[in-house]
Amino acid sequence: MRPGPTTSTGPPRLPHQSEADRRIRRPWAAFEQLRAALAAGVDVDHCAQVDASALPVEHPSRVRGPDGRVGPNDLVAGSGRDCAHGEWSPVPG
Repeated sequence: MRPGPTTSTGPPRLPHQSEADRRIRRPWAAFEQLRAALAAGVDVDHCAQVDASALPVEHPSRVRGPDGRVGPNDLVAGSGRDCAHGEWSPVPG
């Protein structure tokens, strides 16, 4: 069995952390510039979802009245099961 490749200073080695960071940051910065240029050419989608996270939930048997929680765009969760997250949603306020 032949030994692995070696350099004139010894066996292969991992780069120092700062050297690895530098090697990663440079292509990452170029990628970010490309991403920003491509994103600048795209029109804003006015139908896009802003926030897909569920409002705080409680089981309907624990809800005794309106809670006053309002989501984005004045949305209020209704009472019932949140199928996307497998939770119960509160009674609307």
